[in-house]
Amino acid sequence: MKRKLLTLTMVGVAVVLSGCDTMNQNGGSLGSLNFLSTDGEKKTINTTPIKIKVPDDAGILRKNSNTIVGDLIIPNLSVTHIPNASYSRVFVENKTDKDFVVHARNDNGIAGSGIKYNISYEMLPGKGNAYQVVLTPNFKTEYQQGLIGKFPLPNFTEEAMREYLRAFSLIYKFEVDSKYNSESTMANFMRMATVQPNTRGMADPVTGKIFNQYFETEYQGKAAGYFVEVFPYRDGSKAVIYMELPTVETSSNEVDFEIIIKDLKSEMDRIVNS
Repeated sequence: MKRKLLTLTMVGVAVVLSGCDTMNQNGGSLGSLNFLSTDGEKKTINTTPIKIKVPDDAGILRKNSNTIVGDLIIPNLSVTHIPNASYSRVFVENKTDKDFVVHARNDNGIAGSGIKYNISYEMLPGKGNAYQVVLTPNFKTEYQQGLIGKFPLPNFTEEAMREYLRAFSLIYKFEVDSKYNSESTMANFMRMATVQPNTRGMADPVTGKIFNQYFETEYQGKAAGYFVEVFPYRDGSKAVIYMELPTVETSSNEVDFEIIIKDLKSEMDRIVNS
């Protein structure tokens, strides 16, 4: 599954944590329609756990309202198919202190079909504020609803589920000093990064300020989206950057954000001081 960058704190997509079995087109509960179907039998999944390492770094925006596990966020994915008025979505639900469900669903706003993957997680503490999250897929269930005919199941394979889990990310604040004035520093971003219009009204995750545009920089084949503010500082300027860190495997089945942060710090410094 190709992951499109949808920053939770930037785009305002709230992760579903309620325990409903079905969803309407606005994400609301349709519990009264549960009689249309029940989850099928549990099918055990035998797959390698995914490990995500989070460093002790003051730049990480910790414990914001959209976090799922530790400081990690993950987007809901939603596609509307206009010709037949149907919807495809992937979201997190039924979170407890030890597991959660990744739910892929196709529906018409009322009835639909879906696949649910049960994911257990364990947080292993490190030095200071560092920790490691271990995500282990355990089993899946399927269901199909409809009084006349049944909705086809989503094409959400085990590999698609693992790709979704690898979308867990962090929000990070970079501060980079420049010898150039504010106008020149901002011009570097306009010249060296990809400028995207802020058509969704995305806001600074800390101040809530709404920007007219945001920037993207490619990292390991994924887009890192971020806001930039530049201020006069001493004899030059300071760039303050809020970024949703792109999630890439730094080794097999492992994501180490310390490596990702180090690489992107170097890239932000290169842009600011070019």
